[in-house]
Amino acid sequence: MKDPIIESDNCANCGKGLIGKYCYNCGQKKVDMKDRSVRAFLTHFVEELFTFDTRFYRSIIYLLFKPGLLTHEYISGRFISYISPLKMYLFTSLVSFFIMINMDPDMYKGIMDERDEDNILQTGIISIMNDKNMSEEQFQEKFNEITGSSIAFNLFFIIIFFSILLKLIYIAKNIFYVEHLIFTFHFFTFVLICYTLSSLIEPFSTGIFYFFFFIVPCIYLLFAIKKVYHRNWLSVLPAAFILSVSYWFLSLVWVVGTVFIAALRV
Repeated sequence: MKDPIIESDNCANCGKGLIGKYCYNCGQKKVDMKDRSVRAFLTHFVEELFTFDTRFYRSIIYLLFKPGLLTHEYISGRFISYISPLKMYLFTSLVSFFIMINMDPDMYKGIMDERDEDNILQTGIISIMNDKNMSEEQFQEKFNEITGSSIAFNLFFIIIFFSILLKLIYIAKNIFYVEHLIFTFHFFTFVLICYTLSSLIEPFSTGIFYFFFFIVPCIYLLFAIKKVYHRNWLSVLPAAFILSVSYWFLSLVWVVGTVFIAALRV
């Protein structure tokens, strides 16, 4: 697969000439075929794992207010000015889940507070609890301990699935899988930020959680897809619709799956 960025004799970041493998102007290394591998993506993450500087603020501003631009910059070889997508995602997830767990430490009570016979989650939890011959107090304590870790762990699998779906949708474009993975990490970082904001605002505004968690990410996804994958709105709409529906479905799988997996692990 030919890649104009790899074949170019100029720096992908600033456009200046290269001296050997490095740019004389900004110091960025020349992009080569190895940089298009998942291994290189993870290596870049490890190299900057413990750095936290102005690149973070520049990256987060692009992520929040310019959908798709950060991904476009990163896959175009201009990554020295930004933090890696994986690092941004991990940092955001740590902050998000920390806030969530401290705001609602008793997740069992939040799910089971208002009993409803038609509630699938409640019915499933009660059935599993009865099968384990545990008191509700014992089950509740262990359920809350397990759920926090399960949420982050299960979301990672959702991210992998979403990136594979992107690869299948754009398989004709011969795009490297790691580029879809970068897009997915940026998108779900934005989702986690929306999730955190909605959790903070929800006590003061009923229904705001559903707007920020289900509607705002799909609007963001529409513009991000256009920036990264398409040049016109006619071609972006079908892909955006498929990915939005997939996001809704995967979000429900994430929430429901996390609850049931945590209940089964008790």
